[in-house]
Amino acid sequence: MQVDKRSLIDLGILPDASGAWPLIGLLDHTHSRAGLDALKGQLANPLGDATEIRRRQQLLRALPTALMHVQWTPLVALSRDVDAFLDSNYVVFPEARVDAALFIVRHRDIVEYLEARLATVSQLLEVCASIRDRLRGLEGDAAFAEILTALNDAVDQPLRGALRRAESSGATRRLALCALDREVRTDARDTLRHLLRMMHRLDAFASLAVAAARPGFTYPTVHAAQWSLLGVRHPLLERGVPNDVQVADAERVMFLTGPNMAGKSTLLRAIGIIVHFAHIGLPVPAADAQVPVVDRLISSLGIEDNIVRGESLYLAEVRRVKHVVTHVLRGERVVALLDEVFRGTNAKDAGDATGLLVDGLACVPAGLFVVASHLVEVAETRLGRPGIAWWCMQVGASVDGHAFTYGLARGISNVRLGMALLETEGVAGMLRELADTERPRAALVNHSRLS
Repeated sequence: MQVDKRSLIDLGILPDASGAWPLIGLLDHTHSRAGLDALKGQLANPLGDATEIRRRQQLLRALPTALMHVQWTPLVALSRDVDAFLDSNYVVFPEARVDAALFIVRHRDIVEYLEARLATVSQLLEVCASIRDRLRGLEGDAAFAEILTALNDAVDQPLRGALRRAESSGATRRLALCALDREVRTDARDTLRHLLRMMHRLDAFASLAVAAARPGFTYPTVHAAQWSLLGVRHPLLERGVPNDVQVADAERVMFLTGPNMAGKSTLLRAIGIIVHFAHIGLPVPAADAQVPVVDRLISSLGIEDNIVRGESLYLAEVRRVKHVVTHVLRGERVVALLDEVFRGTNAKDAGDATGLLVDGLACVPAGLFVVASHLVEVAETRLGRPGIAWWCMQVGASVDGHAFTYGLARGISNVRLGMALLETEGVAGMLRELADTERPRAALVNHSRLS
């Protein structure tokens, strides 16, 4: 599945330009900066094959036990030292015995550094051999298979045995280790570099395995043809109201209505996170989930204008919708989350554009398009049209007006709270006082004194 950076930021799966990362506490359990970078790479590249996803799920279940005794802090320190050693520009230790003896006498400080770092390489290979043994027998997706291959290539090479023998060579240990300098920093450099990258990737996998063990999450079924999400909630709302989202085969558009603050945007984000987590191989924040494998996830949740590019809000929205439609026309199975789309233009154009969007997407043969909108008129003129499911966030009654239940139901919401909120906050009364033509100046004076 493909997902662009804008969508990943919208859903809180990756940090934005300011560093804000809503899901960092759930996803990031890495032990190094390089491991974190590897984790971000994995999050930005979901899987697109049901078999690979199921393999990833099995792997994440098994990894905590397999890696239980790995001491990450020493491993990270060893990796960092070996990485610096491979980058070092010290003169390579001479191969000829006479030149080597002279080098030891003349460059004692360099020789001590080489001896220490070559011993570090030996320690790293021994730790990796232990990890390889713990991972033996585990199966995973192609990304994990590359880790196993790198471990085998590094651990099984003759260099590991040579380093081990050099370390145990007694009085000649220094000379024996330094004699392997060229083999380490020249011949085996690429193999060791790749091993370090794979250790960072293993750190990322271990982080995902920790995230997968979070209570209240469930592994989704990813081979189902029908969408069925039961007990959906946003992962940051542990006490959030669970909702069921069950979409029939013929329903392509989920048109969601409801007033502000009723939970529409939160539900869209929850659905997007479930789709993404399912394609990463993670369990999802739902009681039960059946998620078809799709080609692309696109969100339009936080679109803003761009002054630098001279791009208005409405133009940005139009281009985001164009991005969705372009991939649909290519025959891709797309999941798109569109929140208050076309709000950057007047109400008439917004209604016409939203209606055209809904009519077109309702005819797509595959995919799911969740459109949250205040434009009840669009829904009312399309009742009974095939391909569209009408949903709403329910709002109940309370002593002082309306109460948000955050519950999802079939139907169309006609609740309008714009004026009610103005009244509750006292703004409506203040505006009426300003509009009183008999004493507008006195009203302004009185309010200025109060402030």
